[in-house]
Amino acid sequence: MAQQKPLVLCVGDSQTDGTAGSSFVQRLAKYNPHLQFRACGVNGMPSESMAKRLPQLLRCYPDPAAVLFMAGSNDCLEQQCRSLHWVYRIGFQISRPATQDAFVDNMTRMVETVMGACPKAKVVVLTCPPLSEQPQHPAFQRTTRYNTALQQHLRSRHPDVGLADVHGAFVDFLHEHAARSKQLQLPLYRFTVLNCVWWQPTAVFQHYLLRRSWDDISRRRGLLLLTDNVHINDTAAELVAQTVQPFLGSR
Repeated sequence: MAQQKPLVLCVGDSQTDGTAGSSFVQRLAKYNPHLQFRACGVNGMPSESMAKRLPQLLRCYPDPAAVLFMAGSNDCLEQQCRSLHWVYRIGFQISRPATQDAFVDNMTRMVETVMGACPKAKVVVLTCPPLSEQPQHPAFQRTTRYNTALQQHLRSRHPDVGLADVHGAFVDFLHEHAARSKQLQLPLYRFTVLNCVWWQPTAVFQHYLLRRSWDDISRRRGLLLLTDNVHINDTAAELVAQTVQPFLGSR
């Protein structure tokens, strides 16, 4: 009987699910044929709901070699667009607002859950991508604060946890390619319920029905890494995979 490949469990939201945008998990699977990957992302899921769901996932996949976490986009959206709070509260039964402290608590709880249930598993936390590609945007700056707080907390409390700074990689890329960015010349994007409901489905429609690549959808909207100011395109998925790969071994 063939030996089963070591499992990498990928826990997150739509960025990890990889259907509302490009899939970094598929790229990691391509780069690591000696490993098997499970993308356990749920569209729209905030970190509190992930923490509640995690024990069930670990019962389904009890002996992962590694667990990757990426969360924060929906937490930041909930705080940036307060009218979305009730969407998350009803849809995902969150018990409290997704503040920065709550986010750090939830992520820490997930890390410690894996450490307790799967002490041999490698734990890697990915910082979440920015919301929008405009560095002066409050949503962009909020993701920076959330990610910075998370990294500082984990470095002090759990220094053995891998920290893949996806957010930092995106910031560096946007700075390097600022001359190509049309977003820097536009008014700040408004994260309203209407905008979120419009931009994401139309990106999905263009990809699956019009057969446009995620990068092409971004280009048509004047974006470099995001398709709808939230979800990642093919270039971004490759950037995420390159940032995570060192924690999984050489290619």
